[in-house]
Amino acid sequence: MVVHIMGHPAEMDEILKIAREHQLVVIEDAAQAPGAYYKGRILGGLGDMTVFSLNYHKHIHTGEGGVVTTNSDDFAERLQLIRNHGEAVVRDKGVKNLVNTFGFNLRPTEISAAIGTAQLAKLPRLLDRRIENANFLNDRLRELPGIRPPVVKEGCKHVYYVQAFMFDEKVVGVPRDRFVDAVAAELPLPEDRQWPLIFSGYADPLYLLPMYQQKVACGSQGFPFTAAAGPVNYGAGLCPVTESIERRLIGTEFMRPPCTLDDMADVVSAFTKVYENLSELTRNSLRQEGMHTMENLRKYLAAGAPDEQLATAITIGKNYATLLSHEDLKLPDAVRGFFYFSDFVVNSVLNWSEITPTRNSASDWSHLLRQVNTYINSILISIIEYYEAE
Repeated sequence: MVVHIMGHPAEMDEILKIAREHQLVVIEDAAQAPGAYYKGRILGGLGDMTVFSLNYHKHIHTGEGGVVTTNSDDFAERLQLIRNHGEAVVRDKGVKNLVNTFGFNLRPTEISAAIGTAQLAKLPRLLDRRIENANFLNDRLRELPGIRPPVVKEGCKHVYYVQAFMFDEKVVGVPRDRFVDAVAAELPLPEDRQWPLIFSGYADPLYLLPMYQQKVACGSQGFPFTAAAGPVNYGAGLCPVTESIERRLIGTEFMRPPCTLDDMADVVSAFTKVYENLSELTRNSLRQEGMHTMENLRKYLAAGAPDEQLATAITIGKNYATLLSHEDLKLPDAVRGFFYFSDFVVNSVLNWSEITPTRNSASDWSHLLRQVNTYINSILISIIEYYEAE
């Protein structure tokens, strides 16, 4: 099954070549790509079957439901049997091959079909508006450092179910999520829902969802995972490119009709305003992250952390000292000195733990923890006092 994600066609020539070599059936998921083109050919007849969606947030919709297209009479009949109680009619129809002929009750109503027919006539106009709006944003937002718009491959037509941008945190200088929140705060919510048209990431890779992580699906005994011939692993890192993209992606739906180019100009203004105030956004980000990090470190040490928690506390402390000594924060020398001292303290703990791996003296260890906790509390109090006085 090939997914034409976000409205851009997949590499169908390569996929079909592999499928034909191995005698595989190709099902295209074009739920997000009605009217899209691949090398001059419209999606819907490239593979063996193509599935389109008509639920409420797609390009056109009937409330719920979908459509399957195919050039195969055999697949068409099989789909009809699956849609409508196939097991009850195969004898009267003279169907000899009973594989996958069990049926459901998935018949659409005549009203839904009529709405879908009317919606289909509107699809070209709706797609033109989406593409015009998306091109407007692509052309202008690509000028902002650290923002990369989607690439439309030669011969293809992107219909923009979602308009995704790649975000380079190192270039922009603030975390992606904080940047997204800042842009969203500059724009009104859409009338048809209560969440913004810009969001961080798109969706977790499927194998990281609870069903795969806990290996519980059909029943409570782990089927179908227990039916595998060998161990099944769904750990993080299985698809590193996908995971990396998810961490860097910004999704937007600003281009949806009935939005106009004037609306797109407002979106560009929101992005531009955030860029013009990145230094303030950076300072606020550092303050919040620093306070959160320091509080975690204090809790670890106050609890008399065991070895594994201490290792985490040391990492937190080192990252915190680096974070809060950032020059953009404009802290007075006295407070900044505490941060450098914190770095010295956690490095001292790290060095001590490396040269005393057996911890022969429990009293020495407890004494060191109490000292570190005292230092951390002093630093935390100074930070709080500084922010309260600002």
